[in-house]
Amino acid sequence: GALGGGEERCAVEHWAAGRWMSLLLSSVFSAFQGDKLTAPLWLRLPLADGPVDGCKDGGPVQYTAESLSRLLKSVAKDLAAASNGQPLESSPSQLVESIRQVTEAIVWGERHDNTLFDLFCEHEGLASFVAALVRPGAPQVVRVQLLQSLSILVQNARNEQHFLYLLSGDHINQLLSGHPDLRDEEALAYFVAFIKSLALRVDKMTVSLLVRAVADDDGRAGSEGFPLFAQAVEYAMHTDHMVKTSAWAALLSILRIDQDDVRARGVETTRNSLVPKLADCLRFAWTSAAAALQRADLESLRAALAKEEDVLGLINDLLSLQIKPIEEAVHERVVGGCVAPLLASLDPHATCRRPEPPAASAQLLTIRAEDPRGLQVPRAWPTAAPHHQPGLRQDQRDAVANWPEDRVP
Repeated sequence: GALGGGEERCAVEHWAAGRWMSLLLSSVFSAFQGDKLTAPLWLRLPLADGPVDGCKDGGPVQYTAESLSRLLKSVAKDLAAASNGQPLESSPSQLVESIRQVTEAIVWGERHDNTLFDLFCEHEGLASFVAALVRPGAPQVVRVQLLQSLSILVQNARNEQHFLYLLSGDHINQLLSGHPDLRDEEALAYFVAFIKSLALRVDKMTVSLLVRAVADDDGRAGSEGFPLFAQAVEYAMHTDHMVKTSAWAALLSILRIDQDDVRARGVETTRNSLVPKLADCLRFAWTSAAAALQRADLESLRAALAKEEDVLGLINDLLSLQIKPIEEAVHERVVGGCVAPLLASLDPHATCRRPEPPAASAQLLTIRAEDPRGLQVPRAWPTAAPHHQPGLRQDQRDAVANWPEDRVP
């Protein structure tokens, strides 16, 4: 009562604004429990522009079967037109909003009305989503929204039968092996997030739905039959940190699944593709460090050593799985192909001996990952003139100058 009318209203407004912000922050902080995101739906899905009718207690819209059916028909029609290079009936932004509302309705239905997901199946929503992604006609903003929606559906499919539907029909494999247009950074980020969501969600019972009965020329299981793992390996050495981190989370999660067919395919791809990539990156990091040391380029030297640390950390993650065929591949490609020759090159009179068994190599790399001083290669290089340094041979210097740009990690 001591405050004037205008001052009193101003104080109340400030208090209300502070109270609203406090509630907002508490909702955000309470969204994270362990490794699982449990944020309210309105925090995870962008809302439509303008006021939303039909809300209850601040929750998402309670879609009816009729409204969702109309949305699905409209979305399917526009996606089919986009896939065939035909003009849309609505604008790209309107189509994005419709896809977003379909996604929100299905996620809400997982908690309140399972018949909404049945409508999604009836209208072949998943097939239309995938078809638009693997064909070049859809606008980029639509592609990004489709990838985001697929990731949200996978994460929020509470009903086990609904999750099995998403994995069945080979639609997901078609997307993973269909080479969607990922030149846009945002599309790539959502695609890899989708891969990670799938990998973290599947188990030894459901992952078999993502494995195709395809073998290579020698009759062995190959990556062609397991597109999910092949895509995780594809982006495991990407230059974008978040993309690489998501890809590694996916592939490590898959390799931990104790299912014979899945394990065989994952190990085969790891041996033939991933471990050689890691060996190449490690070799390149050391060669770059040698060249930087010769030029007295401290910034480049730090970057090369940081890359070395990163690669050895990834190798250590693989070894921590304790899968013998993978340990043998690391022993052969990394220790035998990178570490032993480098150590031997430090002494011009030394003979490159066969490295220790896999167990010893695993311990060696584990020490390097945990203790940066364990294998600090540049510290071992002599400080003599470059032409007297056995660790800086001419072929190593040439390797940096002639390294193909498309293979630079």
